[in-house]
Amino acid sequence: MMMERVRNYLIYNEGIRHREYKDHLGVSTIGVGFNLERGDARDKINALGLDYDEVLSGEAELSDEQVYALLDADINDTVQAAKRVVPSFDELAKARAIVVIDLIFNLGEEGFRGFRNCLAAIARADWETAALEIGDSRYARQVPNRANRNIRAMRDGVMPPGF
Repeated sequence: MMMERVRNYLIYNEGIRHREYKDHLGVSTIGVGFNLERGDARDKINALGLDYDEVLSGEAELSDEQVYALLDADINDTVQAAKRVVPSFDELAKARAIVVIDLIFNLGEEGFRGFRNCLAAIARADWETAALEIGDSRYARQVPNRANRNIRAMRDGVMPPGF
């Protein structure tokens, strides 16, 4: 159930595309925010039975099954990263755990580690400050709608309707 909620939230926030596109930073991307320029992208795409170069050039597209295979693997990796970054991750309310997953999925583990004040607030269960720290970031200026959903969920411990 949690995996489905996380998957749906990430799809809502990232969108889903079966062909290569450039994200807002100009990075070649496919599926649900899968960075085609990351170090393991070639191996992961080839493992799906596709030719990485054809996917990167837009000649080949992913099936729904292939998109979800990449997404589910990334979610599993992101949950492991969340447990490394937030020691109390397993005790968080589901909504707050999903926010942490979404932030790491979007920013990367190292990017989220940069949210030191937010992480300190999470550690002491100061949800108002954690939410404020999310809002006081370049991330929030870059993706304001997504950030506002995460701010509310972190503060209130409740996901937006539909998630």
